[in-house]
Amino acid sequence: MFKRPLVPKNRIAALVLDWAIWGYLSYCTFFLINYLYKTFFALSVHDALTFPTYGWPLAIAGSFAAAFVWEAFGTTIGHKAQGLTLVRSDLSPATLTDRIRRTPLELLSWTTTLCAFSLLITPLAGMGALFFGLAARASVSFLPGVALWPFGAWSSTLLFSLAAVAVLLVGGTALGVTALAWLRWLWGARGGGGPQVDRLAGVRLISADELADVSRRPRRWFQTSSGIMAFVLIAITLCVGWLLVDVDLGNLIHRAPLMARTLGRLVNPDFSTFAVTDPVLKDSIGSAMVETIFMALMATLLGFVFAFPLSFLGARNLTGKGPLGWAIYTLTRAFFNIFRSVEVLIWAIIFAVWVSFGPFAGVIALAVHTVAALGKLYSEQVESIDPGPVEAMTAVGARRWQIIVYGIIPQIIPSFMAFTMYRWDINVRMSTVIGLVGGGGIGRILFYYRNDLDWEKVGAVVVTIIAVVWTMDYISGRVRERIT
Repeated sequence: MFKRPLVPKNRIAALVLDWAIWGYLSYCTFFLINYLYKTFFALSVHDALTFPTYGWPLAIAGSFAAAFVWEAFGTTIGHKAQGLTLVRSDLSPATLTDRIRRTPLELLSWTTTLCAFSLLITPLAGMGALFFGLAARASVSFLPGVALWPFGAWSSTLLFSLAAVAVLLVGGTALGVTALAWLRWLWGARGGGGPQVDRLAGVRLISADELADVSRRPRRWFQTSSGIMAFVLIAITLCVGWLLVDVDLGNLIHRAPLMARTLGRLVNPDFSTFAVTDPVLKDSIGSAMVETIFMALMATLLGFVFAFPLSFLGARNLTGKGPLGWAIYTLTRAFFNIFRSVEVLIWAIIFAVWVSFGPFAGVIALAVHTVAALGKLYSEQVESIDPGPVEAMTAVGARRWQIIVYGIIPQIIPSFMAFTMYRWDINVRMSTVIGLVGGGGIGRILFYYRNDLDWEKVGAVVVTIIAVVWTMDYISGRVRERIT
């Protein structure tokens, strides 16, 4: 066992973050070039620059190289995120000469590091090539286009395979030992003297905590590469975002009179069908609103029933111990993240096709999303409990279910009730949207009146929704105040 990791994790994390930043800048650059081409040079609105197939590997490699240079030359955003700063051996700030001298050494260090890791995975790649070659009953090849021997009689194939396995094992072991020794020497894992590149360049990339007792004059943001890059990222993101969403302020001003007429009809609501059944829809605004409230209530109750037990499986402090517990925790959290990422509108479409259009489809769609959303909130609340009562009960030999019932649940019930009430409020608002795709409730009436361009009745529906949501928000807020 190595006392120190082969490559410092904070250095790897910083490099990955900087690589992602340069990759994002590559995408933005290509987008801007393509936009300029379509605006000033294209003969048709359908013309666009074609990104060649080899362009993606070049973009990845180029952004990787840029991240290398940035990492080598100065303190980057990745370094800032990991709390790293570049100083000289005496903890004084690194000069421009120090950074320039360090750049080729850092590039050489990372390049040889990648080569060493490639040597570590080479035997595994060889084993994979041997296995798939035999499984496909084809020629065995460790290099693309170079066949070492074709699949033939079982005796010759077995002989060649055993020989190949022996070579891979012996050669892989030798390569692995060499690569590990090189990495340990290169990054200072052997002896703890720090990375060789820092020694040769006479600088150190250390954490900010080590400079806590050293008074240093902070540099302004435009005097640091991370500050300049942050400004560039903000500027190019705003530029790309403005062009990507096709912002047109002129159109916004020119069409203002049309919007004024529509708003004029909306603010004069027609409540003629609030309590009277509409002859076409066979429903009224009031009854549809009541249906929406109960849809949200049923979805919230169903979500609570399933989210409550799942929250304990998704709490790291309860299930994150041991391989089985870690697997349960990971799968539960994955369920929460996946099902919560899919919008309620999509779930409503799925269940409307499954169980036919109507409020039942809307309830199931809301319930599925509620289980994932409440499960995540509940599990995070379980993770933040006071560990004192749990430790005391564990010390006296309490069983797991006793710890949960008497040590955990009393701590989380107030927060769980507050989250559930808040989710009911959210589901009332979501219910008005899923009705647009066949989920029933007030959304169905709103969709019909909107398609019919009956803006006065649309205004009546909107006013009803606002009144109910406002009331629900006030009631749930007062209830949450009393139970927390």
